[in-house]
Amino acid sequence: PNILILDEPTSGLDSVTTWQLINTLIELTQQPEPIAIVVTIHQPSAKLFGLFNTIYLLSCEGQCIYNGPPHKMLTLFSEHGLECPRFTNPSDFALEVAANEHGMAKLMMLSTLNKIDALDMDEHDFRIRIKTQFRTWRTVWLLTLRSMQTTLRDPYMLPLKVSAYIVSAVMIGLMFGSDSGILSSCSSDFNIGDGKDLMKKYQEIAADIMENCSGILFAVMFGWFMSIFPILLIFPSEMNVFLKEYGNGTYSCFAYFMSKVLSDIPFQLILPNLGGLPVYYLTGQYMGEWWRIYGFQLIFILVSINASAQGFLISAIIPESPLACAFIGLISLIPMCLLSGLMVELDKMPFYFRYFAYINYVKYGMDTTLINIYGFDRCSAEGVERNDTFNIMDAIPPEKMMQIYSSDKIDVEKIMSTVGGLMTGILDEDNHSFILSYFKLDVNIDINNDTNSQAKPTNGNLDPFRVMWRNLTYTANDNTNRKKVILNGVNGYFISSQITGIMGPSGCGKSTLLGCIAGIKTKGLSGSITISTNIKVKFAFIVQENYILSRLSVRESLMYASKLKNDPFVDHSGIVNDVIDKLMIQTCADNRPSRCSGGQLKRVLIGLELVSRPNILILDEPTTGLDSVTTWQLINTLIALTQQPEPVAVVLTIHQPSARLFNLFHAIYLLSADGQCIYNGSP
Repeated sequence: PNILILDEPTSGLDSVTTWQLINTLIELTQQPEPIAIVVTIHQPSAKLFGLFNTIYLLSCEGQCIYNGPPHKMLTLFSEHGLECPRFTNPSDFALEVAANEHGMAKLMMLSTLNKIDALDMDEHDFRIRIKTQFRTWRTVWLLTLRSMQTTLRDPYMLPLKVSAYIVSAVMIGLMFGSDSGILSSCSSDFNIGDGKDLMKKYQEIAADIMENCSGILFAVMFGWFMSIFPILLIFPSEMNVFLKEYGNGTYSCFAYFMSKVLSDIPFQLILPNLGGLPVYYLTGQYMGEWWRIYGFQLIFILVSINASAQGFLISAIIPESPLACAFIGLISLIPMCLLSGLMVELDKMPFYFRYFAYINYVKYGMDTTLINIYGFDRCSAEGVERNDTFNIMDAIPPEKMMQIYSSDKIDVEKIMSTVGGLMTGILDEDNHSFILSYFKLDVNIDINNDTNSQAKPTNGNLDPFRVMWRNLTYTANDNTNRKKVILNGVNGYFISSQITGIMGPSGCGKSTLLGCIAGIKTKGLSGSITISTNIKVKFAFIVQENYILSRLSVRESLMYASKLKNDPFVDHSGIVNDVIDKLMIQTCADNRPSRCSGGQLKRVLIGLELVSRPNILILDEPTTGLDSVTTWQLINTLIALTQQPEPVAVVLTIHQPSARLFNLFHAIYLLSADGQCIYNGSP
């Protein structure tokens, strides 16, 4: 590309990796083909700050207050009364100015100067036009191959679908039995010469045929479910990738959608066979004509393909909510079954529903399945001999006939006409419809000083304590399923009433160490973790991701957290208000998370754990994505928590702290790239 734009590419990276990344980007700008690179960045070190050719600085009011080389920025600020203190990172000082810590008048003055400088810029004759020409069918082919490859490598969905088809087919076969499909509804089913009550025999045969139809139709609906459900999650799971690639002009929306449809077709042709064919065979359906087997399988596949298309449509309409997609997709089966004619005959439906039934592919799937099994003159195919001269009255006892004729609740003509049609193998349209109508992380763990010590209930006056780990080793499987040592015999400690920062290059095991201390990672762990008190302590582990319910306000989330973690008789409102005051989130307490800033959201996540009054607070990279000013405020908030009367130990991992921020910590625990501790002490 000629223009490369990156949004916070260094978030979550340590200072070494960030330095390597920025230098790689600088090398790209020195190629013969001209390229412009624009990045947003948080908390660059002074050395990193000086690497940039140009700095564009925005204030908290959304106005540009500087645009130029980094080495001229402090000179400009100094000329207007903004002196950067000695030994202060220029980028940290710039963000302090931008965050209005030196007064709004200074911001307005710098903004005005920048506007005046902009007037002296040359006007260009051309506008940027982003227009991409796609090689549509080549793109469709490549995207189809990529989509099939990712589907085949899915460790869960494809194996689960294969297993579900096979297991469900076996269950249906065992449930309905191998003789379920023997009856053909022809006269050969009625051995009327055995002297039994013909009407009772008719009811038994009708019930058996209905049972067989129920099993077959359930198999069809299962095929529908298995086809639509995985598709519903495709677009929501890949939406971020699609938006990035589509926004960069990699392909068109049509090409992406077509590739998903085409890549799904092979699976819709193969997987339904794992369910349809076993069901047909295990339930003993008619095998005399081979084309009926393939006809049943073709119907099964067509229903699956239509269900897949329906899933694509729903998923494309609501791609931002997987839960809504799944709900709408599954609940759509209800109207499709109601309008299938299975429960209410088509001619008995209200006319405004009848038109929807004509476009219901589930209805056609069920109808054609029954026709495929029982229709196309199956009686003749089975060699049934018709006896047109047979008198049905001879098979019914005279006293039973008198009861039938004397009853005013039985439609004798309808029953006799239907039974007679079944006996002769000839059903007119009315009798046929009569038969069809019948078928219808707060983590709380105990860490004891030794194996003989016993936990005592907390008394609210916990003495200062120390958590220590000795010879801690943690191994896990890598991508090639080989054992990899993440932590290699590390020793260390942290103390209550102190804040400890765990540092090290990316992948050295910082987050793993936190998980081991909190008792989350236990498999593959060896060594010992002990605490200097035998009183039960409370842990609170806060992960890096911002996991919080989006439809509750901050106060409501804190209130529920307090009620879930504390005794029901405590003053929950008082606890929540105390946490809000300590974390200084009064301005966003009644807002939803989407209206909170990044710094406020990090404090809310801490507050969700503080309501339980933990003794050990563990945070995994809480400053990721925050600017230096917000990071400074957050760390100072955590330090204030350690100074409470009840001793609290705060442990966190952090990347690229400034010199001023680095000195705020009481202790630093430094891990090397090979997972060994190389320093543990005061900064």
